[in-house]
Amino acid sequence: MLLKPYRIILGALVLFALGPAPTSWRVGEAGAATVTWLTPSGTNYWDVATNWVGDAVPTNGDDVVIATNNIGVLLTNSTPELSSLLISNKATLIFSNWNTTLTASNVTVATSAVLTCVGSFGNSDMSNNVYIVCTNLFINSGGKIDVDGAGYKGGVAYDAGHGPGGGLATDTRSGPGASHGGFGGSSAYDYGPVPYGSVTNPFYAGSGGAGGQDGPGTNGGGAIRIEATDLVTVNGTISANGKNTAFRGGGGSGGSIYIACARLAATNGGIRAIGGNLSTSGGGGAGGRIAIHFNPAAQQSVPKPILSLLAAPSSSGSLLQRGDIGTLYMTDGSLLPETFTSITGQVYLGSSWMPGSFTLSNCWVRFPDDAFELRVTNNVTVIGSSARLDLGGNKYLRTSPTVFYSTNIGPRLYVGGNLILTNSGAMYVFCGMTNVVNTETGALVNVTGNMYVGTGSWVYLQSHVANGGSARFLMDSLVIIANAGFNADARGFAGGNLPGIASYIGLGPGRGYGEYRFMGTGGGYGGSGGRSSDGNPPGGYSGTYGSSNAPVDAGSGGGGRDVGLGGCGGGLISIRATNSISHNGTITANGQTPSGYGSTWGGGGSGGGIYLYARSFLSTNASAIIRANGGNADSATYGGGGGGGRIAIWRMYDRSGGITPTVTAGMGYSNGVSGTIFWGQIPLPGTIFSFK
Repeated sequence: MLLKPYRIILGALVLFALGPAPTSWRVGEAGAATVTWLTPSGTNYWDVATNWVGDAVPTNGDDVVIATNNIGVLLTNSTPELSSLLISNKATLIFSNWNTTLTASNVTVATSAVLTCVGSFGNSDMSNNVYIVCTNLFINSGGKIDVDGAGYKGGVAYDAGHGPGGGLATDTRSGPGASHGGFGGSSAYDYGPVPYGSVTNPFYAGSGGAGGQDGPGTNGGGAIRIEATDLVTVNGTISANGKNTAFRGGGGSGGSIYIACARLAATNGGIRAIGGNLSTSGGGGAGGRIAIHFNPAAQQSVPKPILSLLAAPSSSGSLLQRGDIGTLYMTDGSLLPETFTSITGQVYLGSSWMPGSFTLSNCWVRFPDDAFELRVTNNVTVIGSSARLDLGGNKYLRTSPTVFYSTNIGPRLYVGGNLILTNSGAMYVFCGMTNVVNTETGALVNVTGNMYVGTGSWVYLQSHVANGGSARFLMDSLVIIANAGFNADARGFAGGNLPGIASYIGLGPGRGYGEYRFMGTGGGYGGSGGRSSDGNPPGGYSGTYGSSNAPVDAGSGGGGRDVGLGGCGGGLISIRATNSISHNGTITANGQTPSGYGSTWGGGGSGGGIYLYARSFLSTNASAIIRANGGNADSATYGGGGGGGRIAIWRMYDRSGGITPTVTAGMGYSNGVSGTIFWGQIPLPGTIFSFK
């Protein structure tokens, strides 16, 4: 209990001296008063005595009941240490001022009742949040802690949004979305700003979207802080969503929800900090931040929570307009189910998570921690058009499209059964750094059984943009259906002048050359890149590189210049199957053709690497695609084309049905040079080699 023992002694002394107390008399824990909110005739402030039965404001040890639904109770100063607070019957308790705290042993938010805060607010205004300190918190089904849109204000027309991640209005036609746990969505003309705040201790409110030509941006979600010494039960809703936008304004970002407790229980409850949707050409709000700290040993005393956890971005617009998912921090993985149907966000659990099986159904989840290991005893299934599993990706370059990668050590996925992507489910692997001896240690996907990539499903592989670390896939057998496959297009070394890459010169051993006011040359790999109209040398300083028989490198970036980007190189797709690879879809690692303002000055990225190794290589579709083509310079006048990449296919038995891989060069002022294709023969069983 939060009450002090001396209050019991004091209460007994007062009763002995004065005799029986009137009904409004306060005593300590042994006989706390029940204080009920009235319907006020004037102000609705908590601290006004006439708003309470008995004309006395609640004090230490009281049981407080708020059950009047016609007006909200405004709490502007911290409460004393109450015994309990019960709010019900559509009543609302409104927090004002940042440090205002509700303190009670037990807090119950009954069906249809709401705790909220004053909002929204600007950069120079008093900020507000919902702040609860208690022993136990109960949010019943239909009860809410709701601070949707109660964070920073959206910008007026033609102006930036408020808050650390407010959308920037550098172009007056449409506003980008606000950032918070992820970056805000881009408008048709501007990128959203960078994220802010803490993964583990999120206390900031969400930011406002930028105003656009036809209207303002919208407000970010507010902030909620809960500190409980024992149990938090969420059968209702805790919500800090950003507001949806209209016209061309940017959406507000999701806010913050911080929960510290010994145990968390839930039955069909929801905790969410979702970014606001966009309307037309604006950007959507990013997801907010949710953190749940608990005692792992104590948590075992309650059933696994049935709980939605959503730090989603805007759900409308293109992927670039939507922005990024926010963050979900938990002490460990014991709160998580083995089937995700309503969990979205960047999930931070520490170094690993080891479920028995794992199914991701129409959710977007990223495990971004460096060196994170997801170890699943049985099957992993990614199912549905909205299902996306990201491994790694704690670093990004804000480009179009945004480039993610892992800062240092990349992710590891170990699957004891089968890995299944179906019904347009997707998996992204963002690689970390590696050493020059073995470039395939940037990430690992190791499947004991088989891997299946069904119709509409894709595996996207991003090599480390500066180091070139790439992923290795191991399995018994791989099946790729038509209209599905592996995609590493433009996911190799970064192109020159890419935001976050200082030099005009592309990255990678075959980097394209570029400098201020000089056109960029193409990147090289299996073939060298093309020259620019300035006569700059082709394909960087190292020419071609890597092995034609065992390509384990990513493609290099093309050169850029002061107003132009170079294209990124294609990434690496490395697959080793103990038994068979059945390929009827697409395996692609093309270099990038630069795009955006001034892109015609930059060189194309080189094609990447494709390395396939299996006992049997099978296909029933002669039109199946295997390619690592160089990117064009996007202009036959200035920049150079990217060189082709490298493809090697090793098999013991070939039933490929006439598949024709391609490593064509990109076009430009000077075209690049085609790359290499190698068909390797694994010796048949019983073969004897004799060397003389």
